[in-house]
Parts: sequence; structure tokens; C-alpha cells
Amino acid sequence: ELTTISEVPHGIIGFVNLRGKILPVIDLNLKLGYLSPDYRLTDSIVVLKCEDFQLGMIVNQIHEIRELSFEKISTGLNYP
Repeated sequence: ELTTISEVPHGIIGFVNLRGKILPVIDLNLKLGYLSPDYRLTDSIVVLKCEDFQLGMIVNQIHEIRELSFEKISTGLNYP
């Protein structure tokens, strides 16, 4: 269950207690300027971890889970 707090940065929809750690949960729709769909009981929270930092991201569907190394992450954008 998500706990909401009134004064948080835009895109954070709440917090969840995961094994004693409080994780912020974001909705990328809001962060990217889109309308957020209605949340449903079937939605999931994907936990993203980078070293000691963890963040939850709400999703309505998961196709595949992969573990990525830092070397495979590109910060540049490729346009056709």
C-alpha cells in the first residue's frame, strides 16, 4: 500500500515500505508531462536499484526484467 505525503516533488505518487526501507514511488507519466492513468490493483511497482539508492516505479504491465551493468547504459540520445 502506498503512503501519500502532500509536499513531494512532481511525479512522486507516494512511498512504500519495502523490507524496512522507505522507497519513493514515481509515475513516469507525470514526470514526462502526460496524464496518469487510473491506478488499479493489478498495477505493480518495479524497484530500481543503483548502489545504495532504491526507487519504485509504478507500471501497469511488465514484459521482461533485466539486470543492466553501468557499461551498457547510454546517456546520449540517438535520433534517426
